[in-house]
Amino acid sequence: MTELIDKGHQNSIERKVLGAIGVDHSVYSDVSRYLKWDMFINKKYGRIFKMCGELIEDQIQINELNLTHLARKQPEYGVQMMDIVDALNYASPMDGVMYAKSVAEGWIKNQISRITQEAAHLSKREATDAFELLSELITKLEGINEGADVGNAPEELKDLLGEVTEYLQKGVDGISAGVPSGLTELDEMTNGWQDSDLTIIAARPAMGKSALATTIVKNAAHAGFPCAIFSLEMSKFQVVCRIVAEDVQLFVQDLAQRKLTSAQMLWFKESIESIRHLPITVDDNSDITIDQLRVRARELKRKKGIKLLVVDYLQLIDGDGTKGNREQEIARISRGLKKIAKELKIPVIALAQLSRAVEQRDNKRPMMSDLRESGGIEQDADAIFFLYRPEYYAKLAGEECPPEFRGVCQLITGKFRNGDSSDILLKFVGEYSSFRDRDDLNVKLN
Repeated sequence: MTELIDKGHQNSIERKVLGAIGVDHSVYSDVSRYLKWDMFINKKYGRIFKMCGELIEDQIQINELNLTHLARKQPEYGVQMMDIVDALNYASPMDGVMYAKSVAEGWIKNQISRITQEAAHLSKREATDAFELLSELITKLEGINEGADVGNAPEELKDLLGEVTEYLQKGVDGISAGVPSGLTELDEMTNGWQDSDLTIIAARPAMGKSALATTIVKNAAHAGFPCAIFSLEMSKFQVVCRIVAEDVQLFVQDLAQRKLTSAQMLWFKESIESIRHLPITVDDNSDITIDQLRVRARELKRKKGIKLLVVDYLQLIDGDGTKGNREQEIARISRGLKKIAKELKIPVIALAQLSRAVEQRDNKRPMMSDLRESGGIEQDADAIFFLYRPEYYAKLAGEECPPEFRGVCQLITGKFRNGDSSDILLKFVGEYSSFRDRDDLNVKLN
């Protein structure tokens, strides 16, 4: 492989990073925002950098004596006293960050070079599957970004207070601080979907998870917020039918089965003009990993400026191939979704399937224990909601549903990190596959 970096020059820069830390150990906290120990081309320098971090963690001064003592306690590092003396040559602490950035940039360039050369070699083989190669290339390039991601720089309170003041002022001015759902009670509770939050909407099949998701996206887009839906279960056609049905006043089933009269078709063409430019992007790739989803979300943020991301649904996201049971795999996926929300500073809503345990008991109201492989989801989510429609279970049991429960859906709050919460009643309109505010809020579901 062709090396992009002059090793002799890079070796000199790496030594200056360590030299700056040796002069002023407080430099370590600044350079560690850009550097990890395995980014060093000189592996011994990398291990010495790691040892510096261990000394700081133990509140021990960084000098040749203490580093040599630590090296002798950890012979697996393969670092000798002369390596330490060589590494701690004087360098200006004021230039430590500049040197660290240079080392990190060299590592990134070499990683890109290695991966693209491997991909170029594999692409010449006839037996290579192009789609698998592309997926692998995306994952590996994403891995470089993960490796280079050492965290956001710490911020002082005086800087953070400016953001908090702006956020509170919006409330005083009556401006929603988040992306609206278009459902009054839900927006009053959440103050809109908040940036960096991961929200889970969970239910059994046929409860209306996807309908609620498309309702939220449509309402947010009507309010001027660009949205994206990753639909791993439904096709783009099915998603669009659900989004437009209520606006064009045509039943979802008629749209999906193409059962429109000539008059309805004419009406459809005229009606969609008012919603044609809604800022909604739909991705219906069903074979996608959390890393690939993150890459596409970043691109949508950059190109479309998305303010809300919806995933339908969480358990259909492919694992990354890491060994472990299904619960551990789901935990990695939910953690990945939370990372997307924080990195892109947008709310992420993920739908989730509940276990069959709901249907095996008399009380069909969902609870946290019904959330499949839920350990990681419960920890990562800022809010968890469950959908419960008594009308569905009445029909399933062959019973007559009381009139006051027809079309009623209860949004049960399982977790809400941002404040007080309560359950919310919504109106489910099955013909349009959408949700609305309920006019009659006197119904009580236990």
